[in-house]
Amino acid sequence: MKLKAVRKFWSGVKLLKQDIKSYRHESSSKTLALKRQEAENYVETISDATWDKISKSVFEQKGDSRSILLDKLQNYKKFCDENGIEMPPDVLEAYKRLVHKATVFADRMAIAKSKGKTPKNYWDYGNKFKKNNQEAFSKLKEFAEKQQDSAMKNWDTAVFQSTYDPKAIEEAKQIYIKIYNNRLDVNYIPYEEMYNTKIGTVADEIIKNGQIFYHGTKHQRAITQNGFHVIPKNVQAAIAARELGQGVYLTPDKKVASRYAGIRGGILQMKVDTKKVAVVNNAQMDAISREVGSNFEISQLTPATLELIIKKLFQRNGYNAAYTKEALGSGLFAPNKIVDALAGGKQSQLVVFDPKDITILDKTLRRRIENQSLQIGTVLATPARILNYIREERKKYIKHKSI
Repeated sequence: MKLKAVRKFWSGVKLLKQDIKSYRHESSSKTLALKRQEAENYVETISDATWDKISKSVFEQKGDSRSILLDKLQNYKKFCDENGIEMPPDVLEAYKRLVHKATVFADRMAIAKSKGKTPKNYWDYGNKFKKNNQEAFSKLKEFAEKQQDSAMKNWDTAVFQSTYDPKAIEEAKQIYIKIYNNRLDVNYIPYEEMYNTKIGTVADEIIKNGQIFYHGTKHQRAITQNGFHVIPKNVQAAIAARELGQGVYLTPDKKVASRYAGIRGGILQMKVDTKKVAVVNNAQMDAISREVGSNFEISQLTPATLELIIKKLFQRNGYNAAYTKEALGSGLFAPNKIVDALAGGKQSQLVVFDPKDITILDKTLRRRIENQSLQIGTVLATPARILNYIREERKKYIKHKSI
């Protein structure tokens, strides 16, 4: 029995050595340089049609609808007006109410989205909106169905009247087809029809040009002397792609930067030329993942390739940086929750795709002392944050299990 345990132990040690050897190979400078070149070569083969297809699906485009639901309501009213179909006062009132409510909802969501907020339970928005406005929807739907039924009866009458009149039959048929093709379809409202869910520009009050940003690092001297690299020379570049692609990751929150600096590192302070900044929430990041997964061969997507594709997507849509209000991820035990817990709050970050847009600022002695104090405090508070996170998640798990 003891011999078996010893063999199992040494077998584990052997596997660990193989993993370390593999990691060293994957993160060696020669291997990383090769992976970067392979990524560049792969991205060069992507057609403009593919870039445009993904862009239209993920990023706001000129002429995009404010709300598909609003379009449906307004197009139906326009059809009625152009075809002499008059809405009774109560139906018209229901229509105006729905347009007002849908407009307010779309505008509020646009504001929330521009601030980087991830909507909660967004998949149920259409259902809730319809439920909250059921009376108005019922009046409008009943009116639309009456118009369709009336057109069908007129067509039947033309077909079965005693005097056969092909012209009258055709006219009645075309009227029915027109009303049917322009019917108001609101039986089911997907959440995507409630507002524009795509990635857009960050709100002015969230990210300002000339704003101070921070970068926590254990290599501050090298960065100060040689500038930033968009691709890290470590396990990140070899094993896992960063969420928002290839770039320099900064934060407007010094406390978050202190988490990455540790005690021995430092916090760099800088200004960024934020020409046009995208804002991304968790739901939108999921959309990027789906589109990339459905348009490219997964086996070809090394971390370096995936990061470069995401970076190019933002740049092709006019953005030189991307902002996220919190760590990206989803689910009860998602990495973003752990990262936020370790950082002591929401891990807001700004990814700058070209280091030339970054200017590193000098630090005064007083600023260095303040930073060091913050770094020590953050490190010392980390164990308590982890324990608190575990307790909170355990409570959620027990509550979820008991339902």
